[in-house]
Amino acid sequence: MDKFFQVIGLERNRAKSATNSESCSQSAVLLNVSEGYKYLGITENRNSEVSKETCKRIHEQILMRVERICNGLNGKNTINAINEYALSLINYYIGAVPMEHADYMRIYDDIRKILIKQKIHLQPANTERLYLPRKELGRGLCNLVHKSEKIELQLYKTLFNGQNTSLRRSAILKTMQEENSSTAIIESYLRYRYSIEGEIDINILESAQKASLYNEIHNKTLHEKLYRLKKNELVDIEKSSPWLTNGNISAKEEGRLCYLQDRNMFGGAPGLCQHCKERPKSVDHLASQCNRMLGIDYTQVNANSDVEIRVDTTVATSTKQSANRPDILIYDKKRRLITIIEVGITSQDQLTIVENEKKRKYDVLANEMGSVHKCKTRIIPYVLTWDGIVTVFHKSYAKEIGLTTKIQSYIQFIVLKKTLESISYEYRREGVEIIPRWREKSELDRMKSLEAPDGELSVKQETIS
Repeated sequence: MDKFFQVIGLERNRAKSATNSESCSQSAVLLNVSEGYKYLGITENRNSEVSKETCKRIHEQILMRVERICNGLNGKNTINAINEYALSLINYYIGAVPMEHADYMRIYDDIRKILIKQKIHLQPANTERLYLPRKELGRGLCNLVHKSEKIELQLYKTLFNGQNTSLRRSAILKTMQEENSSTAIIESYLRYRYSIEGEIDINILESAQKASLYNEIHNKTLHEKLYRLKKNELVDIEKSSPWLTNGNISAKEEGRLCYLQDRNMFGGAPGLCQHCKERPKSVDHLASQCNRMLGIDYTQVNANSDVEIRVDTTVATSTKQSANRPDILIYDKKRRLITIIEVGITSQDQLTIVENEKKRKYDVLANEMGSVHKCKTRIIPYVLTWDGIVTVFHKSYAKEIGLTTKIQSYIQFIVLKKTLESISYEYRREGVEIIPRWREKSELDRMKSLEAPDGELSVKQETIS
């Protein structure tokens, strides 16, 4: 050490230097039992052991950053900011600070408590959904436990693969194995936790972590309904997620709409529907199945010299037809083209049935109008469930209409919002709380502020008995 300082031409100040080795006490002040030192942001005691205050400080700083983020941003940006500004703080310390699975779980739980307190995530809602990608109807929050597992696995792989070419890596790995640290046993731990056989890499681990989230969801009666159609090859989950991936809504409103989709609004014993008095009260029933709640009438005609647009109006025909009132009829006089757009809001069970029916419903009307006006005709169904789920054919239909991704995300948002408003309004009118007793009543006041902006188009709710 002395030779090093001589070579670089610097002098060492013994009074400002410290050591925990008696052999170096002539060159630096020897630390006493109660003293410690800070190296690269990590506080260690006289025996080079990381102090408990370091873990506590990391925990507090992450929570402080999450608190700062929870106001002012939209839902997507709030989650991104938490991932990049708050949770990234732990990246440096994983593997360097001896933190166990239980330590990460405490931070994980406390972050979720903050999100519940700020109404970004509602307590009865699907917790696992928080950590799924947004293109899979999740909210994209980084799972701190999963993050620590991936970083520790990468660290172990780096040390293990480099132990034959680097004495330093070999010494670090040997020390970790002697101390039986979490990094040294990470592979065996992950094999046991996720039932992984054979070699483990990051891709295999990420797939196992995602599978564990889906397994938890499928074990919950109400929460699994949203993801039940994931196994249906005719349903497009990614195209059912634009309101989450491209939407621009507040984090709190996003939390409320996710809570609606999770269907856990009425607890375990909801009783009968207070409208029809026939079926059990549930979100699915109130949103698309109760005949006493359905029925929205919207009639409008807009026309100029080039285009005529009719919304939910009866079309005069030479012969009597039962299907003569399409939702939207567009007559393009320049292109000699009549487009019939049939909108349907239905339930998951009826999604493909309603879409096929809408496609064929106005065949006779389209043929007659084509003959009368001597032009081409086409029928486009635009069908989605009340919780925003669409089929694999929806993409081509939206492209025919000319809808951008942002417009589709706005339509999904409006459908979800109107569904929530209709259910909550009916329950407030009947004097029954829509929010279960385990939720704070202040949420009702927030729900009342969900007013639709002027100029929105209404759509008819559809169901097939």
